[in-house]
Amino acid sequence: MNSNFNSYPYGNQNNYNNVNFQRNYYTFVNGLEGAKSYPIMPNQSLMLMDSENPVCYMKSADNTGKPSLKCYKLVEISEEELSKKPIDPETQALRDEISTMNKRIDDLVKLMERKNEVKADA
Repeated sequence: MNSNFNSYPYGNQNNYNNVNFQRNYYTFVNGLEGAKSYPIMPNQSLMLMDSENPVCYMKSADNTGKPSLKCYKLVEISEEELSKKPIDPETQALRDEISTMNKRIDDLVKLMERKNEVKADA
């Protein structure tokens, strides 16, 4: 018996036009240990979502396949917060330091003025 599958109307036809391919841009893992042990190819980056905590991990590998892992906390924010210009923590720290230094300079100037007044009275 000669089996010719090519004559069958639906056999061996690679019709991918009707198939929906889904791309996964992230994968769920079980905690930090799951993220550390998740295999990754060289020159690849992947976002890993923690199924236990509101955390995500960015796992990347260099061209030799050496992986690196960065952890991020997921915090919900409102649209109003998103539209506000974020304050850079380093800039805010510098502003605080400058205001503290300005206050100390003002205190020193006042102290020097008092000492000059005392000398003038003597």
